Amino acid sequence: MDLLVIAPPESRRARAIQNSLLERNLPPARVLSWLEIINGAPLENHVSENTIIKLDSPSEDWETDKKLLELGYNLSDPDRDYARVNTQNLEYDLGAILSSRQWYLGFNHVLENIKAQLEVMGKTAMNHPDDIALMFDKRATHTELEAAGIQVPPALLPIHSFDELVEAMELRSWNRVFIKLAHGSGAAGVIALETHKGIWQATTTVEMANAGKLYNTKCLWKHRNLEMIKHLVNAVCQQRVHVEKWLPKASFENRIFDLRVVVIAGMAKHVLVRSSSGTVTNLHLGNERGNWAGVREKLGETWLEIQQTCEETMMLFPNSLYAGVDVLVQTDWQRHAILEVNAFGDYHRNVFVDGLDTYQTQLELIGMNKF
Repeated sequence: MDLLVIAPPESRRARAIQNSLLERNLPPARVLSWLEIINGAPLENHVSENTIIKLDSPSEDWETDKKLLELGYNLSDPDRDYARVNTQNLEYDLGAILSSRQWYLGFNHVLENIKAQLEVMGKTAMNHPDDIALMFDKRATHTELEAAGIQVPPALLPIHSFDELVEAMELRSWNRVFIKLAHGSGAAGVIALETHKGIWQATTTVEMANAGKLYNTKCLWKHRNLEMIKHLVNAVCQQRVHVEKWLPKASFENRIFDLRVVVIAGMAKHVLVRSSSGTVTNLHLGNERGNWAGVREKLGETWLEIQQTCEETMMLFPNSLYAGVDVLVQTDWQRHAILEVNAFGDYHRNVFVDGLDTYQTQLELIGMNKF
């Protein structure tokens, strides 16, 4: 097997893939960095007839992020003008949320380039560039899922300011919403906003520094000052946001949770419970992996319905072997909704099905000519 992984060579995901190969006594993957692709390295120089191509996350590499921002800065936006950052003399600033929309425009441009090269070679990748681009746009993904009849949280039309948000919430009699960066990941830019009897509260991963600069943090901040909340929401809206109704999540062992379900070749099997004592469940915030065996038992037949929904979700991405699907289980343990679809959501360490982790399952299917 000749596996070519496009990823930052020193990233956690690249290392995890190599470990999975080693455990199966398979040859190590060749790793081509996103930066090399961006700088014009032709894919054909790295691809032979038997090469399997896996596109993985470009994260964990500042030079790659900076280059994607640079590309996006010079591209027109088909939506509208959102915040832009000039990359000239831009230095690394830990946790800084720059322009996620600008980053996405650059990333999408690179994906289009990869797609064109694959078509010329008559090759495909384990996850298709078009699917990745769609999954990285929460608004577009939500629209596709809803149109297909898949249960998702109700969402608002595009919101560009706090005042627009308040008007939209009042029109629908909503008092709780989640605001997410349309192109964010890892809970970056998330605001859980609620109001009761004229009192507002925002719970967020975002820290605002001087001059309105935004930083993603590993802790949750709570704000009850209305002017501060307005300032925060307006700043995040400049990045392009997706706003959903806040549906309450089920709890297990006194902790709320949601599920990350990895669907591989149409099968939803690898499951990670993301468990939290607070509002946001992302594990990198210091939250815990929950008790899947216990949750699975309590779900009963509902788990079969969740599996079916996840598999139907991936039918909307027929050219991708896998993705991670985030599922909200509601408090009645009967209803559920799809929150997000993650192009690189197979980074699922130490979760095994039939003795195989997510990467090994993918490689096994490839070896059986299932891809």
